[in-house]
Formats: sequence, structure tokens, C-alpha cells
Amino acid sequence: MGDDMKQTTSKLPQISAHVSEGTKWKLDRVSKMRGMRKAFVLEQALLYHFRALEELPEEAFLPPRLVVSQESFEKVVEWVENPPSPTIAMQELMDGVPDKSA
Repeated sequence: MGDDMKQTTSKLPQISAHVSEGTKWKLDRVSKMRGMRKAFVLEQALLYHFRALEELPEEAFLPPRLVVSQESFEKVVEWVENPPSPTIAMQELMDGVPDKSA
């Protein structure tokens, strides 16, 4: 696998990307734990992601990070610390009551 692998990978296009420290740490950890090259892990992850983009509806994707304004952040904190009372519909949903409109 030595020389043949080096020749093959040296002919492949190379990409670079800036990633967060957390993402780099996860990549290092997964590749080490599984005994895989980082390039292989990255390519597989990209292929899975591209396939999902092709096969799943847009609504299935949630951004991994959300950037909010200070005002929005404060509203979220307020809702978490002082949640509103559940609506009747929410109570029925959580209790497993069938939807009467269906």
C-alpha cells in the first residue's frame, strides 16, 4: 500500500478549508480512533452530505450553527428561563390525544 498509495493520492486534487477548533478536534479524534486517514474521513463526510442534499427535501436540513442578534439571544434566554404555558393543542399532542381535525 505504501508507494502505490502515495502515487495515487499525490495525483488527486487537494482542497483546504478553515474549520473551527472543535471540528478539527473531532476529525483528529475520529481518524485516530478508527485508524483512517483524515482525507478519507473528510471525503466520505462530503459524499454523504452531497448525497443527502440530493435525496432529502430542503426542510430536512438545519444549520449546525445559528447566529443571532443580542436582542434575539435575550428573548431566547427569557423564554428558557420563563417558558410560556403550554397551549391546549400542545398538551393534547404531548398526551397523545388524536388530532380531531385530521
